[in-house]
Amino acid sequence: MANTSEDDWGETYPANAEMVTAGAAEIRLLRAAVRNRIEKEHVLPASSGVGGEHKDGSAKIYIGDFTTTTSGDTLPTQRPDETTTLTVDDAGRLAYDTADGKVYLYDGSTWIVLIGSGTFIGEWFSCAKNTSYTITHNLGLDAIFQVQFSTSEDGSNAKVMDWFYDHSHSDFSYGIGAQVLDIKADTCIIRSGKDYVGYSALLDFDYYTTGYYRLLGRAL
Repeated sequence: MANTSEDDWGETYPANAEMVTAGAAEIRLLRAAVRNRIEKEHVLPASSGVGGEHKDGSAKIYIGDFTTTTSGDTLPTQRPDETTTLTVDDAGRLAYDTADGKVYLYDGSTWIVLIGSGTFIGEWFSCAKNTSYTITHNLGLDAIFQVQFSTSEDGSNAKVMDWFYDHSHSDFSYGIGAQVLDIKADTCIIRSGKDYVGYSALLDFDYYTTGYYRLLGRAL
């Protein structure tokens, strides 16, 4: 059946055997049909090449369950046409994973966590003074972190650890504790104190050169 309104989209019309006079009507209906569809989220075409731009709030990010074994392990590898492979020209595309609640940013080569979800509880690991440790997390950039310190591998006597200098001695000072540095979307660094990794009773000078750290975090 031939196209009779702007809601129709019959691609087999006009047929080769149609009268030439039917072509003009088909051309007009084609323009109307295109307008009817693109105006939903785009500026309408007009003179001087105007039109085609996205309306405010119209661009749609990838959304779906992109997690099978690990978070985000099946994020899109192709453009929305489902044919063209993502390249450096696609940097800036966004995806929301309904499985892990995270928003990802494509940086031109890979997907990185832009906005995380929930909390992060790292594993206990042994630490030594004056050392940097890179920790992988899943919280994105908008998150807060803290380090726990324990003298036991199981964390049974854990306490929140900060960083400070002890100036209680007149001739020297100690660098004590831990800092969280260089926070990125999926990694950060724990830096232990120059002289001690932690303490348990500051007034009694129970300082330690080795022990165990654990990173805790929460997405904001």
